[in-house]
Amino acid sequence: MGVLGESADTPDPDEEKDDAEQVVADVEKGRALEEDTETTRLNAPVPAPLYKQFRKKCQREDVSMSEMVRRFVRAYVSD
Repeated sequence: MGVLGESADTPDPDEEKDDAEQVVADVEKGRALEEDTETTRLNAPVPAPLYKQFRKKCQREDVSMSEMVRRFVRAYVSD
């Protein structure tokens, strides 16, 4: 359907997003920006029990461990 066939009352899809959806959209947008950025590997020793807890929590939240570490680093450097 072309532009002329659309109703003037058709809401903007971005306006319909609730807070959670907006957060996801913002994270995905940030992720897209980072895809073009050069990366480097971060390697740190972590106690085995802490690693296991971290891995399990990331699995429960359906997020990669790498993504969580990136979030932690972003939060730390933005303070």
